[in-house]
Amino acid sequence: MLRRALLQNLSFATLLASRCAGQPDAMTARRVKAPQHDPARPHRCRFYCMDATRSLLPGQFKKAKAIMRASAIRDVRYNDLAWLSLIGRQAEPALIFAFPAAGATNSEIGIVDPEFHRIQQGLLSAIDGIESIASVTDLCSTIEQSLNILKTHNRAQAKYLTIASDFIDDNSRNRLTLDPPETKRGLSASGVRVILLVAQPKPEYLKKLNLSFAELFNTVSENWSQYFRKLGAAGFSTSLIDSIPTN
Repeated sequence: MLRRALLQNLSFATLLASRCAGQPDAMTARRVKAPQHDPARPHRCRFYCMDATRSLLPGQFKKAKAIMRASAIRDVRYNDLAWLSLIGRQAEPALIFAFPAAGATNSEIGIVDPEFHRIQQGLLSAIDGIESIASVTDLCSTIEQSLNILKTHNRAQAKYLTIASDFIDDNSRNRLTLDPPETKRGLSASGVRVILLVAQPKPEYLKKLNLSFAELFNTVSENWSQYFRKLGAAGFSTSLIDSIPTN
């Protein structure tokens, strides 16, 4: 359901962006190769995981989306690969956005730039279309999916995994926990820089955990830093959603 809603928004954004960008003339189209991602050229990989459950405070959910959106505009460049995955009951197939390599000539730039902005608009619209409708939080399958995908991209100059969530997992028999999943054999975060954005949950979730939000943040920082370092992450940071600017 979550993926279907995202794809509907993405299809509309793609159509709108292509109409706004216009099409190159026929002579140019014949001379210049269609713009596409080139895995042999320098590029980076960014994987965005967004909590789409109802446990987050509405303001925190809105701010998390704004942070993801700002990063997609500021950080994703020519020839990069980006993915968007939602944290819910189970990991659904991630949406991939393959940005074209930069053009070298005026003719190439004339075709590449509109394609870059078309794909960027698709990513932004997909982020905008995320809704907090999932009732269960399954962090394990989403994180496993993201790391397995990033693992296959050995040529990337850098890999980033950004996770925005309250990190309260209740997928196991409706038991709330802040504990990371057990590390699976073969799962690796080698070469990945992990960025955790901790959102504040609704008061009833903190009450069930018998924790303040400050205690939740400290627990997430300690437990998840150990988890990702054990998996060989190249870097790790934890920040409060409210501490991150969006401009």
